[in-house]
Amino acid sequence: MRHVIFTLLAGILTQLSFAQSVDLDKEQIKVSYVKLPEKPVLDPALRTYYIKATGSALGVNQLKKGISIKGWTKNTANGFYIVDLGEPKVRINTANTIEQTEDKNGKKEVTGYYPKIEYTLDFEAVVADSTGKQIFKIPYSSGLTTYTGSTVKSKKESDSKLALKDPDFQKETVGIILSIVNNRLNNNFGYEIIEKPDILWILNSKKHPEYEGGKKAYETIKSAFAKMAYDKPTDELRSELEPAIKYFTEMPDRFPGTDKKERKMKYSAYFNLATIYYYLDDPEQAIKWADKLIANDYDKKDGTKIKEEAQKIEPVLKANKTNSRHMAVRTIDNFKEEKEAVSVTIKNMERYNPAVIKFLKDSQNVQCFLPKDFDEVRASANVYVRPIVIKDGKEVEEMFILPEIDYVKVTGGDTYRAIYITEKGKKRVLLVRELYNQGKYKCFLLGESAILFQYMNDIASSFALAEWLLSYKKFYNSWAKDCPVVQKMIENKEFGMAEEKAIKFCKAMDENCK
Repeated sequence: MRHVIFTLLAGILTQLSFAQSVDLDKEQIKVSYVKLPEKPVLDPALRTYYIKATGSALGVNQLKKGISIKGWTKNTANGFYIVDLGEPKVRINTANTIEQTEDKNGKKEVTGYYPKIEYTLDFEAVVADSTGKQIFKIPYSSGLTTYTGSTVKSKKESDSKLALKDPDFQKETVGIILSIVNNRLNNNFGYEIIEKPDILWILNSKKHPEYEGGKKAYETIKSAFAKMAYDKPTDELRSELEPAIKYFTEMPDRFPGTDKKERKMKYSAYFNLATIYYYLDDPEQAIKWADKLIANDYDKKDGTKIKEEAQKIEPVLKANKTNSRHMAVRTIDNFKEEKEAVSVTIKNMERYNPAVIKFLKDSQNVQCFLPKDFDEVRASANVYVRPIVIKDGKEVEEMFILPEIDYVKVTGGDTYRAIYITEKGKKRVLLVRELYNQGKYKCFLLGESAILFQYMNDIASSFALAEWLLSYKKFYNSWAKDCPVVQKMIENKEFGMAEEKAIKFCKAMDENCK
């Protein structure tokens, strides 16, 4: 008899719970993780890059400053990867000042003026490695676009803003370029730190039997997620979340029916579990509960969305050879603004590149033009540089000797340094292309014939590529004789003959040796 009464009572309580209103509220949690790249560079030592941009009316430094690959090191020059923005083209179709009017007492009165520009923007950025091998392109063509500037008081002021160089117009066009390029670069290569709020759906019907259990589970989740950090593993958080996970896992069994209120309760449980597992980097479990959310048929589009996001995680984790989106990330910006080369042109400009030569004495700079075959000419081991400079409005060929030069910087291109080597017992100066010059250990390339290594400002060691082929390990070991960490890397064949391997060696020496 007691059993019958208990069964009847339980049934009555269940029916009462079904009769209660089911109001779900959005409750926030804090999440923190790293958005992993789709095409990662797995060796952190190779995550260095620099930007090339040439002759754009938008301003070279403005473009170079704005590019950022999260989790990488950006240099002014030198890097394992090169982002070449080329020369973005902005073409103005129409540019007019528009009167802004208001009706006052039945009459139109001019209250201000604003610039209106119709233009097109075209560019193609190219990403390549240090050997020049193209990795991918980022093409863009805007079609006819309208820019509307801010309102000013006079027509004259508005007219002055109808130009490519206007700061507000440049802000828009440069912003478009940076947004498109940064988005693609970071999707492919970047380690973007994500810190944001997200939501759970929690019961807020105080008379409902599940109200207290749901609130307690939410407080547990909120407390655990508040401790989540992008650079810390989630193992401890997972243990802390177990009581809440258990509650939401068991809760659907208490609502076996298919009416709207029961499906709404199950929706809360499935949504919260799928979300929890998604941020714990467990896509398999996130997909499992998202499938249940879809099958429950109450706002199943939420289940579809979570499932799609969870399915994206699996291949990205595999590509990054990790099982977690929580890791240390360091973004370094070593970029230094350079004085941009002269905007004037010279005769036969197609045969020249703008450049800057910096001299040792008084750190003077000379803006000039160098032949486009400068690298080949320079490799012939002349002891001078012969650029075209503008003097009193005239083109003049000058000659500068290498011992007076600190460096030669080709606009949007490579940097060349004047350094000394000893050859057959004699000291000799060469102009060599920088490969790596970010610390005490440096390396340079002399045409296609030799790689030069230098410590601080000592005499450089020249190593002919043909000779290096046979004994590069011996050479590396001679430099790393007092550095066991790097010697271990040499044994593990982490360095080799290619330019990028020489750069990696110098970087390893900087990081691990005195």
